[in-house]
Amino acid sequence: MATVAVRRNSWLNFAQLLEQDGVAFWDQPDIPDITPQQNDRFITVDDRTAGNLDLIAFELYADPDLWWVIALANNIELIPTDVRVNMRLRIPNLSFVKNLMAKGGLK
Repeated sequence: MATVAVRRNSWLNFAQLLEQDGVAFWDQPDIPDITPQQNDRFITVDDRTAGNLDLIAFELYADPDLWWVIALANNIELIPTDVRVNMRLRIPNLSFVKNLMAKGGLK
């Protein structure tokens, strides 16, 4: 099977790359629940960040690859238009996110 480089904080680190009949594919990721924590913060999406979870993740976590954490925490499908102006988003605390990533085998 070919080696695939996955970005350090990608949700794909929670999945396995499988191969069958010469075709490689990702299985369903086994991502732990992103349960509400007492130290979560909340933001309101503005015109600049609407449709841009990666921008929000960059601004709040200094890592655009963590966009999926915000999506899962807010039950957002992976469709950018689901992130609308004036939408209130729960932002998991960075220490919780780092712990989540460590559970996924990331360092």
